[in-house]
Amino acid sequence: MSTDSFFERQREHSRIKAEIVSKYLPAWANVMKGRARGPLNYLDLFAGPGYYEDRRPSTPILAVQAIAARDDLASLVRTVFNEKIPARAQALRQALDALPEAARLRYRPQVFHGETNAELAEVLRNTALAPTLAFIDPCGYKGLTRVLVLAILKNWGSECIFFLNFDAVRRALQNLTVEPHMQALFGTERAARLRELLPCLSPREQEPTVLRHLEAAMKEVGAQYVLPFRLRVTEPQRRLYHVVFVTKNALGLKIMKGVMWSVSTDLAAGIGSYEYAAEDERCPSLFEPITPVDDLAPELLRYFAGQTISVGQVFQEHQTRSPYIEKHYKTALLGLEAEGKITVIVPEGKRRRANTFPDWLVVQFPPQES
Repeated sequence: MSTDSFFERQREHSRIKAEIVSKYLPAWANVMKGRARGPLNYLDLFAGPGYYEDRRPSTPILAVQAIAARDDLASLVRTVFNEKIPARAQALRQALDALPEAARLRYRPQVFHGETNAELAEVLRNTALAPTLAFIDPCGYKGLTRVLVLAILKNWGSECIFFLNFDAVRRALQNLTVEPHMQALFGTERAARLRELLPCLSPREQEPTVLRHLEAAMKEVGAQYVLPFRLRVTEPQRRLYHVVFVTKNALGLKIMKGVMWSVSTDLAAGIGSYEYAAEDERCPSLFEPITPVDDLAPELLRYFAGQTISVGQVFQEHQTRSPYIEKHYKTALLGLEAEGKITVIVPEGKRRRANTFPDWLVVQFPPQES
């Protein structure tokens, strides 16, 4: 899709990615407000004009509205937008100036126009930033680089959400004329390896292979956790995208898993698939299906065999390696208790309500059967 036609009307994948960002932003700011010494930053490097031609709001408008909805965040979060096309940058300024919610912000939204390129990434890399949530949403892949992600993640409390046009990246990995862009995203050796691998793989194998290499590339520049959300659409043609969350913090991972779970279309067995598929695109997922929540209970028995550990620790230790969210863990533990497979200890001075699993409860897991 050309950049000229992108903002004609909002498409479903754009709505979902904007929903993910606008839900996560206030949750992140709420956590950071008690930890940071000063204001927080929300940075959108490919902002667009603010509205689609059908007058539906895009991510910058929704982000400002999400911040303005809470007085404590409205006085704390600075919003900075960049758009390389001058006319769109001006349209965004006008849209924000006319937005009633923007008047509630302590810091007036800032709009710049310029290209998000290697020079800007180096400037950010050499600048100490306040805790920053960055949204990187290029039209294609140009400008999305490991150096740019590093420039954000190097700062304490900072995280990235970026939009990946998977089909465009897959084609680019086979196109030597755009090889520098793929090297900037994956690293030189990793991009070369993918260029060799992809022709030998089926479509079912290509997607997880590219995502594994992307995860490795992000971890190489400081990420601890990389969480992709898959978007399958059919309009105007079949396309595959990902919203990718990159963080150093397990709490951020926990919160984003909840956000992505809430917008998943497949909630079979009570588990979000971390995927949104258009109504007419109900073909089987290219990913391995997520294990039903009933399988979490035996996995916990195996993983924590012989340990005595609090409920909160069970979740914190295991959630970074699974797709499950907190309520799934507590449901699994309730089932194990009902079946007599674990022993639950209520610490002295505490009272437990029926059918609850507060974080302070202590669980004794039986030893692994030989």
